[in-house]
Amino acid sequence: MAKRRGNKRAVIAVGHAILKAVYHVLKDGVGYNELGANYLDDKTKKKREYYLRQELEKLGYKVDLTLTPETEIIKNTTEASFADAVTAFKKEGMTKTAKTAKAVKKATKAVKTVEAVRATG
Repeated sequence: MAKRRGNKRAVIAVGHAILKAVYHVLKDGVGYNELGANYLDDKTKKKREYYLRQELEKLGYKVDLTLTPETEIIKNTTEASFADAVTAFKKEGMTKTAKTAKAVKKATKAVKTVEAVRATG
């Protein structure tokens, strides 16, 4: 958001979100429940799946959603076992996907390095 609207507005938006959370905690008398880093991504994905399924059904298609083998492997792979995922992709004959998994691992390391540098500086 800071890129689009500027740093000051981003700070105000984050402060506003925190203020709303505190208000609801105090008003309802409940503890704060962290939803997790992937909460919005998961929610958006589910919403999009539902919408697209409805659209296809409106067009007369019968829809059965199943995960592709690549997605199934990625979903069951923890961050620590990227090498296992690459091996599984290669076993399945998915060399392009294996290269993608290696690229994801490198990008993840780069992001963590940048975050660590920002935290210390």
